Amino acid sequence: MSLIMAKCVSSLLCKSELDMKIAYLNLRSARKKSSYIRNTIMKDNLDYFCATETWHCQSDEPCLIAATIHGFSYEEDYNDNCYGGVVVFHKQSPNTLKLNLPHYNTLQCVGVKSCTNSKEFALVCLYHAPQGGATAQFFTDITNLFVFLKQHFKCIVVTGDLNVHLHTPTEQAAMHAFEVFLLTNMRQNVHLSTHRQGHILDVVVSSEYCTITGPSIHRPNMS
Repeated sequence: MSLIMAKCVSSLLCKSELDMKIAYLNLRSARKKSSYIRNTIMKDNLDYFCATETWHCQSDEPCLIAATIHGFSYEEDYNDNCYGGVVVFHKQSPNTLKLNLPHYNTLQCVGVKSCTNSKEFALVCLYHAPQGGATAQFFTDITNLFVFLKQHFKCIVVTGDLNVHLHTPTEQAAMHAFEVFLLTNMRQNVHLSTHRQGHILDVVVSSEYCTITGPSIHRPNMS
């Protein structure tokens, strides 16, 4: 379990006007981690905190409410069986709204759209459960998600857990994933291990209009 920190600077749209500080973490349950989320957002002066495997069971889950610092809100999606779960904590703003994303059978995702200096961008957090496997439908779904986002936005950042071993590019699933990135002109910016076993399962993927600078991997110490 690793915390991925990154800055997104829109390199073609408006140079430095879309300066965003984003963190992503696979929480493996948000319960008892509200203080950690709050402290991380405040300590690192984040604009967005994205998380997967929150394991929450309702939109107003107490642990998510407790994790929301003053001036922030969150968008989420949960499963009826309380497995998985995705959330994006974000600064409250009339310009920041929940994305109306299509439903994908193999992906759980939630996103926000926002506007800075008249420039609109999208941030999406997604989760693909390992039980589903790296099926043809999964790669179709993620391709369709990227295509959908590109039809509506230029600056796009997608983060989350694909549960595909991207560190072994010769494996078939990894090859298919990189084919999707190439086909949709989306760039995977995580090149260091995000799991204790040395795996890269997590992504910070960006469109050609967003340059991700300084992605760093941190091993959070959570009791």
